[in-house]
Amino acid sequence: HAAYFHTVEYQWRTLLELIAEESSDDAVFLLVGDHQPMLDGTTPMDREVAQKKQSSFTPVHVISRDRAFVERFAAYGFTPGIFAEPGTGNLKHEGLQSLFIHQLVGEYGGADERRFTKYYPDGLGLGGLVAP
Repeated sequence: HAAYFHTVEYQWRTLLELIAEESSDDAVFLLVGDHQPMLDGTTPMDREVAQKKQSSFTPVHVISRDRAFVERFAAYGFTPGIFAEPGTGNLKHEGLQSLFIHQLVGEYGGADERRFTKYYPDGLGLGGLVAP
């Protein structure tokens, strides 16, 4: 387990250094993990509770100096901070790209661009890639 946690710590340290070095006020970082870490003994919850709540949920983080942009994601179950209660949120991987594009254009795009974006919670199938 120690090697795994060392690897995770290295990845987070590298990402945090990259984010801290970015001086642009309009930078946005979207971090999507590959899976939720094991809960056995790694959280304040006792072992029995942790095992019942263990899942394969994926952590997703929206990081920006623009608080208004980050707050747009609260409507989709995102919570402030780096930790969330296991099992919170109802997003699917298939819908993440459309959610992020929809929110980026909604905050930073013009009226013309906004009318062309939409959030697809279940993703967009191959049929959606073909122009009518």
